[in-house]
Amino acid sequence: MTTRNKIIAKYLLHICRTNQTSTVVELGGQY
Repeated sequence: MTTRNKIIAKYLLHICRTNQTSTVVELGGQY
């Protein structure tokens, strides 16, 4: 796992907590 992917995963997790979770969780599962 590259550093960039870790950052993206953190970003998606943050969105997950602040916005709708369904779509973000699906995207997060790819990382």
